Amino acid sequence: MSKLTKRKTFKLTTIVVVIILFSSAKVPENNNLKGNVFKNNIGQALTIYDKNDWKEDSVGCLKKRSRKLSEQLIKEYKLEKSNLKDFQIIFGKPNKKEISDNIVILSYYFDSFCKEGSINTDMDYCIAEYYFKSDTLNSTSYICF
Repeated sequence: MSKLTKRKTFKLTTIVVVIILFSSAKVPENNNLKGNVFKNNIGQALTIYDKNDWKEDSVGCLKKRSRKLSEQLIKEYKLEKSNLKDFQIIFGKPNKKEISDNIVILSYYFDSFCKEGSINTDMDYCIAEYYFKSDTLNSTSYICF
């Protein structure tokens, strides 16, 4: 076999292998998420989250909770002026609940560092606060320490 024939054979073989690899690769389907996914802007930039991540990350140590996830859930589930009960169906039990007069503040930790399953307040952490006046979501705030 001449050098030229060997090169052509090598190129052709390489092309065939690449075509086979790409044609046999399967693209993962996200049918079970049904549009409830988006990218988080902290931690792993390419990690995709779904609507259950907020509840699953109970104190924010898994880095699934974020301000962006909070805002997405509020928008997607039309919670802008929701009542306390409907809000908690999506966000779950708060880490802290304060009540004074007709104002209820639900606080959820996010972007936290944990030690033995509990939030380590000696390290950086953030709190999402949701203010309910007369049982209606009135405002939100995001505070990092």
